[in-house]
Amino acid sequence: MGPSQRAIAVLLLAAVGCAGSGSSGGLPDADPNRPDARIPTCDTSSATIGRCELAAGGDCTGVPDEQRVFVPLAPGDSVPMVIGPQASLMFVLALQTTGIYAGDPDNPASPDNPNVEMTLLLDSTQRMAHYRGRPAFTVVPGNPDLLGTPGLFVVVEGSASELERRQITVVAELTDKDSVERCGTIMFVAEE
Repeated sequence: MGPSQRAIAVLLLAAVGCAGSGSSGGLPDADPNRPDARIPTCDTSSATIGRCELAAGGDCTGVPDEQRVFVPLAPGDSVPMVIGPQASLMFVLALQTTGIYAGDPDNPASPDNPNVEMTLLLDSTQRMAHYRGRPAFTVVPGNPDLLGTPGLFVVVEGSASELERRQITVVAELTDKDSVERCGTIMFVAEE
């Protein structure tokens, strides 16, 4: 076997060894906004997707130091579109799960924080937005086994009038520093 054949064999073995490492079978796309990028799936839900609400009532807006809480979503629930501090149209989502390494809530840049990716699909098929970040998770009050992060700001393109009453499917994928994976999916309706 020549050098070029060995290189090909090594690449093939590496690809086989990596297959199935994600919740939808494969490595995440380097550019998830590419038109031909893989659309993730979640076969067994192990994370709950919700929306963000202010502890005092009202919608989260992205203003620093907001007191945010997790509001669980049922299929078909409405999620408000908000204009953030930088004048961007976005959905403010939230995530809860169990059995992961939570990360460091005092250091938003910590590499120990879980890697979270959310893909938003318009009408279940058209990729419309992608969130990628490393938020820390904290213990949910009253439930020491449950961890959550209540403010995931997913910026979307287009206008609120174009998205009003449209169905949006979100697929969330999470991997912690110990390679523990969680995922969840839900369909919601955009509300202006």
